[in-house]
Amino acid sequence: MTDRNQKSDREISADLAAFFTAAKKSAAGPSDNLLAAVLKDAERLLPTPGPARPTPARRFSRLIDIWQGLGGWQAATAFGLFLALGIWLGYTPPSGLEPVADQFSGQIETVGVASDYFPLDDMLNEG
Repeated sequence: MTDRNQKSDREISADLAAFFTAAKKSAAGPSDNLLAAVLKDAERLLPTPGPARPTPARRFSRLIDIWQGLGGWQAATAFGLFLALGIWLGYTPPSGLEPVADQFSGQIETVGVASDYFPLDDMLNEG
């Protein structure tokens, strides 16, 4: 901007005040034709009432109530995880716990590996 186009703050405030007072005086709303067109369009878009649809009755089942009472699929997932963990730990010997057990008992016993406990050939052949 050049110096001749710059206005002081008082001049800008006076111009803005004139614009605001003019806007307050001419508070024209929307025309009646516009309001009628908007209302007609809104009525056209309203859903028409149709026949009432019956809601399916909720089936009560004791099995579902028991399943939800036990925790649902989240509890079944945790149960399956701990079942697999228990089978795995039950089949393999706790060789990592031998040093801990030796500290408490003071006795050292060495037992064979897992194949001595559960020979896989015997388990598969017995059927």
